[in-house]
Amino acid sequence: MGIRNTTATFAESFGSTEARLVRVEILVLFSFLPWLLLELFGSYRRRFSHGFFRLLMWTVYTLSTVLAPYTIGLLQAGPFRDQTFVLWGTILLLIQVNSDSLSVYSIQDIEQRKRMLVQQVLQIFLVLWLIVNGQDIVDPSTMKGYNYIFNGERELTSLLPTAPEYRIGLKEVTDAKFINIDSVWRWVDSHSFKYKGAPESIKQTALSFTLFKLLKRRFCGYQLSEAGLDKTLHLVLHGLLSKKGNYVGAFRVIEEELAFLTWERKLGQYSLLLNFHYQTRNALCFVSLGLIEAKRKGQKAGKKIKLEEEVIIHVLSQFKENKGKLENGQSALARNQLGSQFSWACTLPKHIHTILVWHIATTISQNEVPPEVPVNVNRLVAQSLSDYCAYLVAFIPDMLPGHGYDTRRIFDAVVMEAQQRLAGCKTVSNRCEKLMTGLHGVDGTILDMGAKLGRELMVPNEAQRWKVLAGFWGEFILFLAPSDNADIHAEMLAAGGEFMTHLWALLTHAGILEQPSSFSSGRV
Repeated sequence: MGIRNTTATFAESFGSTEARLVRVEILVLFSFLPWLLLELFGSYRRRFSHGFFRLLMWTVYTLSTVLAPYTIGLLQAGPFRDQTFVLWGTILLLIQVNSDSLSVYSIQDIEQRKRMLVQQVLQIFLVLWLIVNGQDIVDPSTMKGYNYIFNGERELTSLLPTAPEYRIGLKEVTDAKFINIDSVWRWVDSHSFKYKGAPESIKQTALSFTLFKLLKRRFCGYQLSEAGLDKTLHLVLHGLLSKKGNYVGAFRVIEEELAFLTWERKLGQYSLLLNFHYQTRNALCFVSLGLIEAKRKGQKAGKKIKLEEEVIIHVLSQFKENKGKLENGQSALARNQLGSQFSWACTLPKHIHTILVWHIATTISQNEVPPEVPVNVNRLVAQSLSDYCAYLVAFIPDMLPGHGYDTRRIFDAVVMEAQQRLAGCKTVSNRCEKLMTGLHGVDGTILDMGAKLGRELMVPNEAQRWKVLAGFWGEFILFLAPSDNADIHAEMLAAGGEFMTHLWALLTHAGILEQPSSFSSGRV
């Protein structure tokens, strides 16, 4: 029994994907070596008649005609679809086809020239076929190649094997039937004549439902195998955001996805320079014995505002323009030829520093606008997102990068500093004026840096100023969105949801689960 079990275990290990990969790598190496030996020593056969040398060359030549086709067969039959394997197979076939490398051994080989020519032509077609079939063809505009489950996951999970019967159950799982989004979209397209203009709406609803099922894995703490893949990013860039100007439609897909949980299209708002003086007695916290969280100084939210479509369009167009790459605001500044002037305000030690410094500067800029001037799009975007990010700092710090405790601590310190240094200033206008002209203190505090940035933003003309601010906030809020804290998003969805959760979900479906390492290191 011991020998039988050992043999079975060895046979199973030998047939595993990892073992097949090792065998392929070894065979690729040994397929290349005969070609190299023929290139180096093949011409010496006419000068040396030693029996061992001729036997060696005959052996190498024979191996070269056997190893490469066998290796290519393993590549094609195996579960390998990476571009590296396609390249290996192509090189091996070209070596076989190459007339210089296919060095004949005897006169009989020359007489078979026609047969070899036909063989070479067939191999060329095999190369082309391997290249085409070795790539996963995906099209995010039609969902072709996206095997995301639309229905049938319960049947699939019910077949998942459990110890000790895992060897028996694996085949049943792989044979399980389920419906994916690719097949749903193809079915809708084939029956579109029945729906009189509604197929696109049906397809988007089906996609929202599928994405909702994918997102549930993050709430349950499972890993996302598709994260980081090109096809995953393309789903958002060339699928959801494929049509220019359809950013609101793309957002509706995410909105409908989260509607399977809950969501209201509102933006929380908070203004530091308006409410830093707020004091609370926390009577409800005392009466509820701490069940209701105590409010802190300066923690008074403004009235929630409607999430305007212009804000959605601006944020998603930034993501599209940056080709799915998250930027910390410097890219938006560079597009306005102001990167060198304001880049210092994008590279502060922590993200909360950056949020509050730009929030203070945005409030100062808003104070400079006469009340009778109508709100344009850039000003609407900058103001809405600035107050929303400040709202997250003050009320939902766990939704931002870094530890929530650090964010709360820094926020409380800024509130205390503002209460001390802006004492006696009764209105936001008075406070902004003191920041611009009369604030003198230790350089380097968030209040000082916010005042400095506010003064520097007075240099461009007003239209350019709001274009810069809208560009920064549209880019930076996406930069803040990736997070591994799915619990806070689930908690907020139960209370009506947050715009940041929609951005987090969108980036999840693009395979972006964390901030770029070049930015996050040391500044979380």
